[in-house]
Amino acid sequence: MTPPVITFFNNKGGVGKTTLVYHVAWMLADRGYRVVAADLDPQANLTAA
Repeated sequence: MTPPVITFFNNKGGVGKTTLVYHVAWMLADRGYRVVAADLDPQANLTAA
């Protein structure tokens, strides 16, 4: 079975993509899903805790 992939993309910077990804990943993990979040933005603002 292939795991689902969710992608967030926008050409414009500063639209809240990192914040959105962080919260969606946290909500899915809180519901018991195994989550991998990767920030491929050159600014790399998503950090792992």
